Amino acid sequence: MPKFVPIKEDRKDLFVTGSVNRDFLKLREFYAKNVDTFIKAYDVTRKLLKLKSEHKFFIRNIRGNTIGFYSNFRKEVAVDIRSRNIKSIVSTIIHECQHAFQYESGMLKKDSKPNYMIWKAFNTTIIKDTNGSINELATSKQEKSIRRYSPSQNHKKYMALPWEIDARAAEKKYIDKVMKELS
Repeated sequence: MPKFVPIKEDRKDLFVTGSVNRDFLKLREFYAKNVDTFIKAYDVTRKLLKLKSEHKFFIRNIRGNTIGFYSNFRKEVAVDIRSRNIKSIVSTIIHECQHAFQYESGMLKKDSKPNYMIWKAFNTTIIKDTNGSINELATSKQEKSIRRYSPSQNHKKYMALPWEIDARAAEKKYIDKVMKELS
């Protein structure tokens, strides 16, 4: 298990691994120069998504090809900053915070079956008359039990998971707003 240290004394929700802030010169310099940007991106994203639950934010090296993850069990948002690309890292923060929102809002939850998740989709139907005016708006909630895949297991199926599609849509929706707040 990696060793984490708090990033700021006055915040109990921000952590960094020693391998990021001490071990590798270029990564250490990049982290030191941009840590406040990452914290602000995290705070802005939490505000945009209206996250209410307390979460911990970790800047770390993540094994494998993963650039971020969200753990609902530990209430943890983690990002890997080794790409040293600010916009990409901010996009990952948005993506992982969207997963936190999915759990918090009830869109996503663990199924009782191992390796399955329950996804709640809200379908909206618009009925138009012959003039093109909206006559009726109906919203239905649909729950589906869906097998989850890791990217290493089956990348194509992982990318097609509805909660991953939703998180990528959130990245696109919020990236310009968050980047504007950072400048």
